[in-house]
Amino acid sequence: MDEKYIANTENELGVKFPDSFRKKMMKSNGGGVEVSTDYFEIHPFYDTSDKKRIKRTCNSILHETKIAREHYRLPENLIVIGNNGGGDGRSCLQN
Repeated sequence: MDEKYIANTENELGVKFPDSFRKKMMKSNGGGVEVSTDYFEIHPFYDTSDKKRIKRTCNSILHETKIAREHYRLPENLIVIGNNGGGDGRSCLQN
């Protein structure tokens, strides 16, 4: 994935993602992580390089953060980076 998509999200949200997170996302742009007995799916960065990637990344970090702020009053200093798919948990980074 091109780093410009990370930069676009950073600019839009007014944040800077940690280098380790940026590097992981440059390789996989999404994925998942197991935490205790739960599994969290990591949202991708929105990638407009072709139709397939647009479709795969429409649930992007930017989109999910904006939705959470508008509908669930997510504080401005939190960024939604993933969820557990059950509707009862979101994974957030604090800005």
